[in-house]
Amino acid sequence: MTSEQHNPIVKAIDKLLYLLDRILVGLACFALFIIMVIVFFDVLSRYLFNAPFSWSYTLIGFYLMTTVFFFAISDGFRYQAHVKIDFLSHYIPLRLRALAVSLGYFGGSVVIYLWSNQALLRMQSAYLNDDRLAASIPWPTWIVYLIVLIGSIVMALSVLLAAVKHLVFCFSSNVTEDKYKALEGTLLDDHAIQTEAERQL
Repeated sequence: MTSEQHNPIVKAIDKLLYLLDRILVGLACFALFIIMVIVFFDVLSRYLFNAPFSWSYTLIGFYLMTTVFFFAISDGFRYQAHVKIDFLSHYIPLRLRALAVSLGYFGGSVVIYLWSNQALLRMQSAYLNDDRLAASIPWPTWIVYLIVLIGSIVMALSVLLAAVKHLVFCFSSNVTEDKYKALEGTLLDDHAIQTEAERQL
């Protein structure tokens, strides 16, 4: 199957993942805002009334920080915010480079799937056993695993999509450095995809 045949499917999945990323990163930003509000009023209450919030550390550490991290990782991957060491990759032929990146992304998606599966199993166990944190407020633990599971599934799909894009590029009839750079920069960036498409017209 050619890259032209793949395009509609890849674009549809990409748009769906983009929507999910926007929702999750919005929730991550809201969680970060809640953290700032809680910390502000906790400090205020501590120093003005000598009455700190006994529940703030547990809520922030277990729920809100987990939300900030796992709901933002896929969006970070989308815009290439992760660390990438590529000082030698420019000396590798394009098709071989794209194939190596594709294999790496396929491997990464498998690893993410494995930890997602563990999150699912732990969530089921925590929910069925009604596991709760040993804190001033006995928060249920299954919610944390659910947050990890949702963020990890979206991340795994994003990495898998990137792997497919690079694999399709390997077998494209017209392979150029500019197209590879566009692929790297638009792994999941709709604006850049549109710009590259307009440039090729």
